[in-house]
Amino acid sequence: MSLKEYLGGKSQQLTDQEIITDTLTGQKGLVKMYSTAITEGSGTAIRNLFRQNLTECACDQFSSFEYMQKNNLYPLENAPPDKIKEAQNKFAKQKRDC
Repeated sequence: MSLKEYLGGKSQQLTDQEIITDTLTGQKGLVKMYSTAITEGSGTAIRNLFRQNLTECACDQFSSFEYMQKNNLYPLENAPPDKIKEAQNKFAKQKRDC
């Protein structure tokens, strides 16, 4: 049975927001998978390939995010200055620990 038959002959149209949200979610998943693959890779060549793919996926993800913001599909709130400073301090410490 086809999807159209399953839906009683009605075809479903996805909205722009549904399409781009699905795209963004998939891209975020790929970024996570490539990050894990880099840490699990045992050879320089494969780690470099994963790193290149990670960078490409991260760029694609950011392009989707920018599209969503531009079209009011991903509203953001500005973080309070104390939360920004807290995050900076947290990640500065992690950088020193590596």
